[in-house]
Amino acid sequence: MIQERELTPEYAHKILSRIKPVYAYRKGKKWEIAARRKLRELLFAGNPPLHTNSNPRLDKISSNTYNLSFWSEPGAMVVGRLIVPVSKKQLPLVICLQGHALNTQGESVGLSALLGEGSTQDKKAYAARGLDFGKQAIEHGYAVLALEQRGFGLRADKRDRNTQAHYGGRCHNPAMGALLYGRTIIGERVHDVQTAISVMAKLTKKYNLPINMQNIACVGHSGGGTVAYYAGALDKRISAVMTSGSICQFDNSIAVIDHCVCNYIPGIRKWFEMGDIGCLIAPRSLVIIHGKYDPNFPITSTRIAASIIRKSYIDLGFPKNLRLVECPSGHMFYPKQTWNTLRKIIQHP
Repeated sequence: MIQERELTPEYAHKILSRIKPVYAYRKGKKWEIAARRKLRELLFAGNPPLHTNSNPRLDKISSNTYNLSFWSEPGAMVVGRLIVPVSKKQLPLVICLQGHALNTQGESVGLSALLGEGSTQDKKAYAARGLDFGKQAIEHGYAVLALEQRGFGLRADKRDRNTQAHYGGRCHNPAMGALLYGRTIIGERVHDVQTAISVMAKLTKKYNLPINMQNIACVGHSGGGTVAYYAGALDKRISAVMTSGSICQFDNSIAVIDHCVCNYIPGIRKWFEMGDIGCLIAPRSLVIIHGKYDPNFPITSTRIAASIIRKSYIDLGFPKNLRLVECPSGHMFYPKQTWNTLRKIIQHP
């Protein structure tokens, strides 16, 4: 007799979840090289970003604040805000990446939420969830680059709202459009971060900015945390990754809980689980900040991912460079735990 549960997609997922990923973590340089190559291939599906002159522009808007713009590839203009506190010493650079957030008008926001900009009501809402962590980083004395990511804020879907899908105004159209061209929006966002680092290296030298480009932390929440995580796995120039509300095994999160389509990378689970990807960050510093009651990313599966990552840090002799910080609430950014932990792992004058 047919069991009703056997007719559901969830049952098929449960069977598939028993399959061990091809690139499940294994000790050794050979695994690292092959895994990083495969991850890059999956993010761009063999269709890497197109080369272009980044043509960066840095416009000063106050004594220590600049608007940054550059091309990461043809047709992809990236904008951001650079804030450099006055300092006689070189400061760590914190690249801040916002996740999915809406203002009180129901509009997608990115950079504005990071810096706590908008109406009084918006500012209060961002602060209540800790989403203004770009502003927080400035207050803690870091040089900050707040990036506007593809699909968010100024780079959001600008079609008529009547034609937009459920995630209209955010990621649905740009994410699905990327798939049509054999790439992923996560890969595109990671490429924007990598290009931003290259651009900042040139601008720091050109304008003699007090920024230590050997001391770069990538910090993100939710979807921004996911991008920070993948960027850290692919780019060794990032010396520390701080990811909030995003690290959780695929089998217990995006495979069975509704998420924005920007989280999905074709074929990723065949090759990796989420924890395996984090092993590519080792032995550089990785801090996972996570709410114990996050409904989108169950903490039990976050712990499983962290246990896999921990093996790589132990194997490389740097177990203290990985930290899982469990926080007392849900899906939000936790300022106290985040900045106290970051100051302990990244050099700061």
